[in-house]
Amino acid sequence: MNWAEFPVYLSLFLSLYTLTLFFIAFFEEMEKEKLAQDKLQYYPRVAVIVPAYNEEDTIEATVNSLLALDYPKDRLKIYVVNDGSKDRTWEVLQSYKDDKQVALLSKENGGKASAMNFAFERLEAGTELVGILDADSFVKKDALLEVVKKFQEDSKYSAVTPAIKIYNPNKIIRFLQNAEYNLSVWLRKSFDNLGTIFIIPGPFSFYKKEALDVAGLWKHAHGTEDLEMGLRFQEIGLKIANTSKAVVYTVSPNTVYKLYKQRLRWTYGFLNNAWDYRFLFFNPEKGALSFFALPVSVLSIVFALYIFFYGVYTLIKTIIEKILNIYEFGLSLSLPDFFYWNFSLTLWLAIILIFSAFVATIMGDKATNERNLRFKDQLAYIFLYGFIAPVWLSVALYKTVRGQSVKWVKVNK
Repeated sequence: MNWAEFPVYLSLFLSLYTLTLFFIAFFEEMEKEKLAQDKLQYYPRVAVIVPAYNEEDTIEATVNSLLALDYPKDRLKIYVVNDGSKDRTWEVLQSYKDDKQVALLSKENGGKASAMNFAFERLEAGTELVGILDADSFVKKDALLEVVKKFQEDSKYSAVTPAIKIYNPNKIIRFLQNAEYNLSVWLRKSFDNLGTIFIIPGPFSFYKKEALDVAGLWKHAHGTEDLEMGLRFQEIGLKIANTSKAVVYTVSPNTVYKLYKQRLRWTYGFLNNAWDYRFLFFNPEKGALSFFALPVSVLSIVFALYIFFYGVYTLIKTIIEKILNIYEFGLSLSLPDFFYWNFSLTLWLAIILIFSAFVATIMGDKATNERNLRFKDQLAYIFLYGFIAPVWLSVALYKTVRGQSVKWVKVNK
């Protein structure tokens, strides 16, 4: 093994170690969830904020899914914020102007964070829980009940995140995202048991209002306000939990370019927020978050890029050597020995990692009791994701180092 190969071996070994820890944490958390209460002790007053910018195609289905929630109507208020849309979003919303359960708000465009803050400042008195739902997402009827149950499971929980799945995965680019999101369900449950959740995603995450009064409202945060809020909660010691029983479906990018733009923003936001909250790294007061979750998240980007470019370098080098060999000795017509397989340690580790990812996606899908994972989704993820992810990882890292910004681009149309 030469020094160039060492990071490859190190990343594979660390990945196996991390996956093993995640599997243990996942099973422990699922056992806890089995013992969770079946009925609510109390129905708190809930507000759901729906920030909307140019969402004419999905906003009606989003609001209807909230109105269909299995929850007392007099305990749930929906705040839809038209954030300066330039399409028919506000016109579509007028069908709810006489619905007492829906409050329609409109403002000049200022971004998602400003829209959520605008609604928060207008919440009814007595609101106890505040949820966010992206205007391209749809919730299951029992999702809110499951979120409230989770809050009542432990009074120390200040925020609860759901299980997010892909709505209508109908083409290859959405196949791989469907597997990826099921893998994320598995990861989020594992992080939950370790107490290291540091992202409070937009689709149907909830906060105790009193926790937001303490932590403060949302910021632009490099285009990833959900990540910054999660890090802020961790900084001040507010606990974040997850329930895989609360399921929300989100409309995902339907082209490679749109996926690239979305993930570029996510990765850029993570890198820049990680730098802003760099004091959380290796902080003895923050335990597993500080010494495991955050460092592993950063290293996963670094190692993924190294393995990809090292693989490209090795492939190009091999091709050149073959061409030179043919040029010098001529083309050999002998057939390769298909009964001889040179399984190196690297290949064995890679196979184990791929198999582990395959199993993890199944476990994430099973945890939600909403089985939508298909074998073709897993194949698309395993064979395609590794080729396209390094593109946005590289660009995000480059822009972060150069201090360049990344613009928010709508990706769900």
